[in-house]
Amino acid sequence: VNRINEDHQGNILIATQHGLYHYLAEKQQLSPWAANDEVQLFAQRDIRDVMVDDSGLLWLTTRYAGLIKIDMSSSSIQPFANYVVDNTDFAINRVYSGLNDKNNRLWLTSATGLLYKDPDDRVFSRYSLPEVIAGKNITAIAYKDQQLWLGGHFGLYSLHPQSGRVISQNHLLEKVKTKQ
Repeated sequence: VNRINEDHQGNILIATQHGLYHYLAEKQQLSPWAANDEVQLFAQRDIRDVMVDDSGLLWLTTRYAGLIKIDMSSSSIQPFANYVVDNTDFAINRVYSGLNDKNNRLWLTSATGLLYKDPDDRVFSRYSLPEVIAGKNITAIAYKDQQLWLGGHFGLYSLHPQSGRVISQNHLLEKVKTKQ
């Protein structure tokens, strides 16, 4: 299990390396999730994260197949692998994690950095990261108090997107290590 989330109808969605599942409470079982009966679309995908934005769109990040957008109302599916970013060819086929911030901006962490898309934008933009974390493999992201928290093998950093200010939070990890 890579991630667990809830959609607007209260369904539990479970992202796994073997695909996307949903929990059927009345049957107390997991079932492969499908749109338009397309179970196979997700069966072989390493789904890293599952998110639902304010408009009800379902976003899946995958390790090797990019980003997948699903409109739950029409069950339409739109893959974003090798999608155009800032008018340059930019493969986003290795996406690790994502989130929607309080402004419904979609953020993605990938093997090639940090990407974002505002609600009305059609394309993703690359966030210009400060040198201290530029080019790092960012695998985890969270949003708290108008800051992005970014993590990976390089450690833990907080980023204020508006100012670009980055603060190392590795001292927090060191405190945890010394307590063990």
